[in-house]
Amino acid sequence: MGAGEICCAYRIATAGAAQVNGIYAKETEVGFMIGLIESDEQVNEIITGIKRGIQEDATIQLLRMLTNKNGKTIISPSPIFPACEFDSRHARDHVPNTNDVLIGYIFLSHRK
Repeated sequence: MGAGEICCAYRIATAGAAQVNGIYAKETEVGFMIGLIESDEQVNEIITGIKRGIQEDATIQLLRMLTNKNGKTIISPSPIFPACEFDSRHARDHVPNTNDVLIGYIFLSHRK
């Protein structure tokens, strides 16, 4: 599966959601997304596709992504979590008594 296909698959997966409600883990300001990749050979292509997909305008709005001081929605590599490929911050202003959440993205691959 190529990066373009990954990007398209991500858009299809998120398009069905009316919104990402952000109600999970209300007591914490940090979360992690774990991606399982079939082989080491696919790692760069898949991560590139996911980064591209989550930086599209519609996805930024859907995921309530916030920009950093440099105007970026993803920070790569992660300055906080060495095991993470990149981070993103998401607004939860629509959830009472909840702060924004920082998501670290970890990708694991299976060596054949």
